[in-house]
Amino acid sequence: MKQHTISIWLKAIIIFTSIIGIVFTIGVLSLKLALFETTTAPALTRPYLFIYIMVLFYIMLFHFWKVCTEIGKENSFSLSNSKSFMHMAICTFAMSVGCLVKNIYNLQRYDLPGNTITGFPYMFIYTTLFFFCISLLCLCLSQLIRIAYEEKDELDRTI
Repeated sequence: MKQHTISIWLKAIIIFTSIIGIVFTIGVLSLKLALFETTTAPALTRPYLFIYIMVLFYIMLFHFWKVCTEIGKENSFSLSNSKSFMHMAICTFAMSVGCLVKNIYNLQRYDLPGNTITGFPYMFIYTTLFFFCISLLCLCLSQLIRIAYEEKDELDRTI
C-alpha cells in the first residue's frame, strides 16, 4: 500500500509539472514568435531548440509515468522500469547534444576580435552540463534497477 501511495504522489507531481510545462511553453513560444515577426532573425535563433527540448521533456514524463505505474503495482524492480530509465537517459543526452549544437552556433556568433567569448551566454553551457549529468544519473538508475531485477529474479527461482 505504501508504494501505491508513493506512485499516486509521483503521478500528481508529473501532472503538475506537465501543466506548468504547457503554460511555460505557450508563454515562451508566443513571446518568441511575436518577437520574430518584428525582426529578421537567423534561422538558428528561432525557437527550434526550445521546441526540441520540450518534446523530449514530455517523452521523459511519459516514461516516468510508466515507472510510477510499475511502482504502484509494487513492481519497482522490473525490466520495463530499467528500459524506461534508459529511454529517459537517451532523451536527456539528446537534450545535451541539442544545447551543445546551440553552444557551437553561439560561439561562432559571439566571436569578437580580441576576446573570443565576449557576451557568450554561459547559461547554455550550464544547461548542457545539467542535461548530461541527468543523463548519467538515469543511465546509472537503469543499470541499478536491471541488476536488482536480476538479483530478485534469481532469489525467486531459488526459493
